[in-house]
Amino acid sequence: MIKPTQDYILVEPEAEEASNSGLYIPEKQQSNYGIVKARGIEVKNINTGDKVFFKQYSAIEIDDLLLLKEEDILAVIGK
Repeated sequence: MIKPTQDYILVEPEAEEASNSGLYIPEKQQSNYGIVKARGIEVKNINTGDKVFFKQYSAIEIDDLLLLKEEDILAVIGK
């Protein structure tokens, strides 16, 4: 189990849907939104289970999960 420290957040990214535009899109293209799986003790505005939108290219990838700083979260979706 990975437990983030300080103001880090562990996110499970959601895969982008492939489009029918005629362009090749890999089946599991990384999107910039996902579900929060764990958070560090200093995280104030994000909760486990939240669906979040984050800055592209701001995450560290660990075993199909993403580690982000709280400041890289741009929005909570659906609250």
